[in-house]
Amino acid sequence: AIRVIRPDGELVLERSGNDLPGKIIHHDGVMLPGGHILALVNELQTHDIDGQATELKGDGLAVWDSDGEVLWEWSAFDHLDVERLPGLLSSQPRPQGGSSLDWTHGNGLDFDEENSQILISLRHQNWVIAVNYPAGDVAWTLGEDGDFELTEGDWFYSQHMPVLLDDGDALAAEIRDL
Repeated sequence: AIRVIRPDGELVLERSGNDLPGKIIHHDGVMLPGGHILALVNELQTHDIDGQATELKGDGLAVWDSDGEVLWEWSAFDHLDVERLPGLLSSQPRPQGGSSLDWTHGNGLDFDEENSQILISLRHQNWVIAVNYPAGDVAWTLGEDGDFELTEGDWFYSQHMPVLLDDGDALAAEIRDL
């Protein structure tokens, strides 16, 4: 669930997966201008990958108004290549059990108000993507096989917490073996 709570403890708003049948709120939520709430959600879909029916857990977005009405939804399944499985994290069954693959594993959000874009960290794709809001198209993809050329070093992987900096640069925390 996602909750808005005042410092005095008053619960202002609570939303749960019950608002979105078949989807679960997880990892992150942010306030949008106008008091709307944006949150990561996930869902399961089955797709044909290499001739085999494969269940994928993928990410989406949902926006609620202050009354709890769902205003907008977006799904990675509608915009990204389901056959892109860039590493072990995206191509092995989820450790929590079951046989589905944790295809995208969204784990962080930021909102770029100036460009009206949502930044999403997709850990298992090794990407940070920007989604035009409310149009829903993917504006750009940052990471290996994305829209930008890396001029030195290696691309990040398993990143978290995308943040758009004031100068337009994007920051994402990464975990690497030392």
